[in-house]
Amino acid sequence: MRAAGYISLAAACVAMLMFTACKKSEGVYASKKKIACIYTAKEGWYTNLDPNDSTFSKKYYQTSKYKSENWEWEKRKPSRITYYNPDGIKSGEEQFTYKSGKVVMKTDRTNSSKAEFTYNDKMLESVHWYVDGAVYAISKFTHDGKQMREIKTSVFSMNTGKSGCCPLLSKAYDRKNKADAAGIVYSERLVITWETDNISHIECYDDDSETPIATWTFTYDTKSNPLRNFWTKREYYGSILPHLGSMNNLLNEKIVTRDGKEYNYTYQYKYDGDYPTECVRSHNEGEEGNYPRQEVVTMTYNYE
Repeated sequence: MRAAGYISLAAACVAMLMFTACKKSEGVYASKKKIACIYTAKEGWYTNLDPNDSTFSKKYYQTSKYKSENWEWEKRKPSRITYYNPDGIKSGEEQFTYKSGKVVMKTDRTNSSKAEFTYNDKMLESVHWYVDGAVYAISKFTHDGKQMREIKTSVFSMNTGKSGCCPLLSKAYDRKNKADAAGIVYSERLVITWETDNISHIECYDDDSETPIATWTFTYDTKSNPLRNFWTKREYYGSILPHLGSMNNLLNEKIVTRDGKEYNYTYQYKYDGDYPTECVRSHNEGEEGNYPRQEVVTMTYNYE
């Protein structure tokens, strides 16, 4: 299949934009257009509980547009992605190591984290996630033909103060006193359903549960998704997988939890030809308490 169908890009949580990549392997990220940097802005409000009179009030917040990612390249492959906080201070710096064109290792010296990727031919087989030289999680993959069908991640007990640097490590740190004989404190299984070349549905099971703790359903536009095939960009969870694996860009994301709560996200884009140059994600969580109730995140992509 030609490069126009398979693309990859990076963006935190949300974005997808503008360049094409060949579907050579789940570890290959090749692009026709190279991201130079990504800018992020956000605004919203959450419900705050006053401890004095137990009344709720809206608290508004806004983060002005700032450079959140800076990309460096070696030919057609990203060599380094530097992340920034809204105040301009560097929050992370990932470097990618390749072998036979595939990413085999990703390191971040700012928090001493590392990920090692192994493959079975063109398909991802496993990822070992490290911090301070110790494994805190292992992800394993199941495929049906040429499509990824399941990701199972086991999280190990960690006694470290770096629980905030990675989502999975946070679970390891929070649950460190609940480990089983193998040291596993939490396991998660993502079951993936495809509709042609887009992920249409995901079910998430924790530990040995028979019913999903959450389900995701997705709809898409007809434009090229710049995040396609950048499986080595992030840890794996339901909301990020369509950005990494689907051919097109998300329009709607619906999440339903086991206890019946529902969350809806909508995505709008500005395009340059077949590729988005701006992604606006909006959502209303509809949940009382000290959590965001509404938020709009805008990501803008600059290219070399």
